[in-house]
Amino acid sequence: SGERNHHLNECPTIRGHLSITSAEDGFLWISEKNIGRLLRLNYPTNSIGKSVVVGGNPGGMFDGDTYNHGTDQFGDSPGVAKQDDQIFFVDPVSNTLSGYDTFNGTIIPSPAVPIPTANSGAGHVVWTGDNNVAFVETNAGKIGVYNLPLANPFPTPTPSATPTPTPSATPTPTPTYAPIASPPSMTFTGSGQTMNLSVTESGYSGTYTVISNDITVASVTPVDTNDFTVTSIGPGSTFITVTDGNGNSSTVNVNVNAL
Repeated sequence: SGERNHHLNECPTIRGHLSITSAEDGFLWISEKNIGRLLRLNYPTNSIGKSVVVGGNPGGMFDGDTYNHGTDQFGDSPGVAKQDDQIFFVDPVSNTLSGYDTFNGTIIPSPAVPIPTANSGAGHVVWTGDNNVAFVETNAGKIGVYNLPLANPFPTPTPSATPTPTPSATPTPTPTYAPIASPPSMTFTGSGQTMNLSVTESGYSGTYTVISNDITVASVTPVDTNDFTVTSIGPGSTFITVTDGNGNSSTVNVNVNAL
């Protein structure tokens, strides 16, 4: 009669899925938030073809194929170098955005990009029409947009030989600094305790982004530009990342002991 038969298949995996997307490598990719990994599903055979440990709590994700703005191993445009194919995902616990290159098998960007608004509730991820990545921030009531770097899509030609120039004096490099957190580590004897975290940096007077990598262990609340209150939430170990406006960062180890 020309009607299409409908049939629903199920593939058993480990519980804790949060998002699924199709990638340009021809497979389905699934984020498993509870165990910090991505699964590649060989569709339509419904078998697990690959397991990638990315750590943390990967949530909403999307196949962007946009890290080099459309240049990848499939050669979308004539004469374009084959580069990559990315799956981008958010981690609502560490409040970051990261990705996995299915072609090169690498985590990019690395380290993960911190989301400026703490506890933003980052969720569903999409590709934008201008080749960038956008995601919802449910708790913050915002839309985050990550502007991807633009790589040179064409191979660099081999330069012709040139005469060796007379070397000039090497200029003295400008020193770079990173935030200094005090204390450099924290130990709590139980939950509900607080400590003050002070941040300074030579030659820098801007603001800092301070994020707990695991808010189930410790949370961070700003007091002023240079001072923050760290509160122990539950037993475990984590770290706090302090980042200045120039992208320089440092970490503070945090341990919360069980009573």
